[in-house]
Amino acid sequence: MDRKWGRGNSASSEGIKGVEGVEGQNVEKVSKLQFFYYVYNDLIFKTMGNIERFEDIIAWQAGRILGVELYREFEHLKDFDFRSQMRKAAISITNNISEGFAYGRSKDFSRFLRYAYGSANEVKSMCYLAFDIGYLNENKLNYFKSECDRVSFLIRRLREGVERKPG
Repeated sequence: MDRKWGRGNSASSEGIKGVEGVEGQNVEKVSKLQFFYYVYNDLIFKTMGNIERFEDIIAWQAGRILGVELYREFEHLKDFDFRSQMRKAAISITNNISEGFAYGRSKDFSRFLRYAYGSANEVKSMCYLAFDIGYLNENKLNYFKSECDRVSFLIRRLREGVERKPG
């Protein structure tokens, strides 16, 4: 099984088969995004008050993986300004999640999650630019767009959960 996202034998590009759906319904085929929506939505509301370390936040974990992948992708790029900005934006995703979590108040955490969400979208925008300039091929562009969408989705759902929590 792949270390990221639990990709293994049961996952395909079309969806995940045989997943237990919402309210116990057996879902024959759901998209990966739908799957993570169900799983993460459930996790947010079950664990929101139980998260003790930012390292346990799924959105932070996803951002960390994305950051490492982007760092390696552009590691040897001679365009130092572009490389630096991409790294800063990618690093900002996880840093804002962890910093907001450290404040311990829902209002502060939500604000920093907005910043992290913005950084994830900045990374996605820069991926388009990297493709246009010729730094990424179409397959890599599609992969990174998909990962940015996944991270953005996780951050947005986390923020929605945080905003529902009093305090």
